[in-house]
Formats: sequence, structure tokens, C-alpha cells
Amino acid sequence: MLIYQSHIILKADILKSGEKKIFSFKMLIYQSHIILKADILKSGEKKIFSFKMLIYQSHIILKADILKSGEKKIFSFKMLIYQSHIILKADILKSGEKKIFSFKMLIYQSHIILKADILKSGEKKIFSFKMLIYQSHIILKADILKSGEKKIFSFKMLIYQSHIILKADILKSGEKKIFSFKMLIYQSHIILKADILKSGEKKIFSFKMLIYQSHIILKADILKSGEKKIFSFKMLIYQSHIILKADILKSGEKKIFSFKMLIYQSHIILKADILKSGEKKIFSFKMLIYQSHIILKADILKSGEKKIFSFKMLIYQSHIILKADILKSGEKKIFSFKMLIYQSHIILKADILKSGEKKIFSFKMLIYQSHIILKADILKSGEKKIFSFKMLIYQSHIILKADILKSGDLEQVLLESDAEDIDNVLESFESSEDSEFSLDKFLPRIDQCFSADTVEGIIDNLKADSSEWSKIVLENLHKMSPSSLKITKEALDRGKNLTLEECLKMEFRLVWRACDRSSDFYEGVRALLVDKDLNPKWNPQSLAEVSDKYVKSKFEALAPKNELELR
Repeated sequence: MLIYQSHIILKADILKSGEKKIFSFKMLIYQSHIILKADILKSGEKKIFSFKMLIYQSHIILKADILKSGEKKIFSFKMLIYQSHIILKADILKSGEKKIFSFKMLIYQSHIILKADILKSGEKKIFSFKMLIYQSHIILKADILKSGEKKIFSFKMLIYQSHIILKADILKSGEKKIFSFKMLIYQSHIILKADILKSGEKKIFSFKMLIYQSHIILKADILKSGEKKIFSFKMLIYQSHIILKADILKSGEKKIFSFKMLIYQSHIILKADILKSGEKKIFSFKMLIYQSHIILKADILKSGEKKIFSFKMLIYQSHIILKADILKSGEKKIFSFKMLIYQSHIILKADILKSGEKKIFSFKMLIYQSHIILKADILKSGEKKIFSFKMLIYQSHIILKADILKSGDLEQVLLESDAEDIDNVLESFESSEDSEFSLDKFLPRIDQCFSADTVEGIIDNLKADSSEWSKIVLENLHKMSPSSLKITKEALDRGKNLTLEECLKMEFRLVWRACDRSSDFYEGVRALLVDKDLNPKWNPQSLAEVSDKYVKSKFEALAPKNELELR
């Protein structure tokens, strides 16, 4: 996934024994439209599917056009938020037919309810289902109705004392069966295929979803009968396949689960972690991007609490962080937001409402030529906006720059301007007052503590400083590899006297040797990303054990064939 001139491009290539590219897609933002273009490429075929998402008057509208040699649009839907309800409406259109399918998802008193009605020119509803969360249970209930017939299919998925149970009953004249199914997309058709197993069997299923030759396939595999197991699952992408894999845990455990989703080495991993048994908790979650990882973390709260959640999205060190905050019980607050896109700008407006108060806080996020600008406007009963700010990152420090805006309608000017003029427009609204550098108050301490000739000297200076700032820095340094600290210090000392070309060659040698199996780099990756125990075993274990000879060996020349060649 890359970002280039306001375009977010996600490109997937599925290759099998020399075949040409089968599937690629990209998401771009243009004139208030988020456009996801999927091109299925098989020896010159035209594009089959594209859609766009826009927001207008608090409506999030997702329009999907299925394109096959001139056909009209087949499917569109919109999602809106109104009074704490999330409503998703879908219309399936085929050359003038009436609405075939609509559904809505709302949240009410900790219940997530998904209701779907399938309509065909006046018929009664055929299919409806709801998913709710109640006392740690996730319940998915589906009823299929056909003009007065009794229910044919229902299933529910619930979580109870760490058990994730998916129970499917196919009811036709008294039969009791468990089913597996797969869903594939072929020539703009969505096909749901159900395979019925022999009656009377008792099995637990696992499933995986993969993409192969432009098909999205959901495959269910049935495990041996009689087993009693609890499953966790992960979703990963491997060799152009999206795989949802269910792993069965040991029987008899009683646990509550949390999960996180991260991306590591082109893998999307959804991992379920089982917590201690017997706990009753309510969960909150946050999604953040850190070092190319998308992490969805579920935190279990204490039992019995009744809370309403709000969330905020911020950007820190090129990370997009979605944080869910639980409010105190009994409060009545409404939180709504809308996201607008205009000329490569993403504008997020949030209104916090307290029993009839006017809007207190709104903000917008603009993206322009790799600049992420977060502008916040504070509004109090008709006052003009007071300040805007942007976050910059300098040597891992947050620099918050606040600009006092001159009177005038910045938003209107922005909307009327071309994308190339955004920088000039923003500068014209900035105050002449200089903003204070956020690290100014720390610079004397930084200069004093880090002026030592050795890492040990830096540590001693930080201990002697004994400020809150130095305590935090010391805590972070003690987590680091001793050899990496000394090698980094040596690289900085050497680099200040080298040319750019000489620095690049030096750093290439360091990276080359860091990839050696004996280096601490592998141990750091294991502790952080593989086992995730956050307990690395450094070798050597202390600064005193890292000799000068060892450090200097990392800077020695490589074999001539391995040295960096700059052209």
C-alpha cells in the first residue's frame, strides 16, 4: 500500500506459474469521492467492479457499480449515523427493479443489531437476522421466511466462558443437520453455496477465506466428531491468498478472549488471546498503526459497569490511531462525526453534544502531497474559530504547532482553491506570532546529558539529572540492546565527519551485519513480533560486556562483492 499525490494505492497481484496479473485494485480520493477500483485482468478483460464512498449531510454513502460491457449499476448502499444508530441501507437495482435488499445495523444498550429485509416486488420479508452482544455473548440469529413458511435456517454465534460457538440448524420437516458453506464471486454474481452433512453428526467447524482467480471463497472444513475444543483464529495473507484459519485449543478451558489484528511482512493476522477463566468483563478496543502494523486490541473492563464509548482518531509518527474511551456510567452524551473528502482532502468533523449544548469541538484532517495537517477548531456558542494546529515529528518527538488564525473563512477559501494552492492559503491565515518549539525546555538537559563520549557516560549524566524527563529516557534506554546502543553511538560519532556517500556505505555495513543470525536484531524481532513476550535476551547482556573490539568489528569493510555500490 502506498500513498502518492493524494492517492492511496493498494495493489494485489495473484500469480500462479507465470500467469499474468489477475487482480489489482487501488483506492484514491478525488473530489469528495473515495474510489476503490478493482480490475480483474484475464487476457484483456475490462474492469468488472468499482465503487466509491462519499459523505453528504452526515450520510456515509457507498456506491458500488458492477460494470460488465455496459450494464447499469447493480448495487449501492449507504451508511449513516443518527442518534447513536448506525444504519446501513442497501439497494440492489437491476434495470428499474424495485429495492431487493436493505438492512440496518444499530447499537442500543450494548446490543449490536443487524436487521436485513429482502424484498422482491411486494413479497414479504425473506431473510432477517440480528447480531447482539449481551453479557459477553455474541449472538447472530437468522430467520429465513418465505410467504408464511416456518423458519428454514437459523444460526447463532455466541461467546460464553471463552467458548465461541457457531450453531447452525437446517430445519426441513424435522431434520437436524450442521452445514458448511462457501461464498464466491464470479462474473458479478455473489454465490452462497451450502453443503449439508449427514444427519446426526456432531462436529465443530473451521473455515478459511481466500482469493483465487478473482473468486472470494469462504470454505468450511468440518473437524472430527466428538471433540470438545475452543477455537482461536487468525486471518493472514500469504502468496496472494487471504486465509482465515481456525485453531482449536485444548478442551475444558474456561476463558474470555481478546483479539488483535496486525500486519507483519504482508500478513494480516487476527489473533485471539484467551484470558483467565471466570471473569465477566465488557470490552473496549483501539486500532492503531505502529511500524507498519495495524493493531486491533480488545481490552476487557471490570464486570458490571455500564458505559458508553466514544472514540477519537489521531495521527502520531505517521500512525493512525483509533482509540475507544469508555465514559462514566449514567452520562448521556451523543457523539457524531462526518468525514468529507474534497480535492484530495480528508475532512473529519466531530461534534460532541451534551444535553442540548451547541457544538464544542470539531476538527478536520487534510492530506496534501504527503503532508498530514490536523486542524482543530474550537467553537463556543457562535465564537469564531480560535486555533488550528498540526503535528510534526522531529527525531521521535511530537512537535505541536499552534497557529492563531486571522479572521475569515478558511474552510471556504480552501474549498474554492486548487490543490496546488493549499500551502499558500494556509500560510495566509497563519498568525505572525512564532510558535514555541516544544523541545525548547528540554534542550539544555539534552545537550548536557548526551554530550558524554560514551554510552556509560550518557547513562551517568541522566541518573545525575534525576528529572522526570531523564527517568523516562533512562527507562527506555534500559530496554534497548546494549550492543545496539554502543554501535549507534559509534555510528553517530563517525557519521558527523563523513560525506553522504561514506555514511551510506557505513550504514549498509551495519545493516548487513545486523541481519546476521547472531545479532540482537533477531532477538528483538522475536520478543516484539513473534513470541510477543517483550522479554528479549540480549547478548551481551550489559554495556560492560560490549567490548570496543566488538563494536569496531561491525564497521569493518565487507567482502568486495558485498560492498554497497553507488551509481
